[in-house]
Amino acid sequence: MRVEVVVVLVVALAGFAACGPTSLRSGDEWGEPPAKEPMITGDNARDEARWRRELASDPWGDDGELLTDDPPKSAAEYEERDEDIPPLDFVGPPEPPSRWDNMQKGGTKFGKVFFSLMTVLVTLGMMAAPYLMMI
Repeated sequence: MRVEVVVVLVVALAGFAACGPTSLRSGDEWGEPPAKEPMITGDNARDEARWRRELASDPWGDDGELLTDDPPKSAAEYEERDEDIPPLDFVGPPEPPSRWDNMQKGGTKFGKVFFSLMTVLVTLGMMAAPYLMMI
């Protein structure tokens, strides 16, 4: 009986130890290698050469266009556009306020004044209430 208990304990401890994290993992929990810190030495030519090597060796190639210093079009091609079409960020003059906008603006002023007066009246009422309850 004691031998069976010892065997069960050994199997249970071995099972728990197998479920635990390994101590010699080279990557993170997603299997990625640890991220390297960028090495900036201060020598701009050397840093740029290393940066270009890293971009050229990128397996995804998302940043491959960064290796060229020239824009994809010439400057004249960027300047050619129809003069009738306004630029995308053109806002134009503001439209005049409508009757509803004027009414909202007046209502906002009235609401602020009314709130201020009611706050003063309620505060004075709370100050006078104990004296009025003594009567």
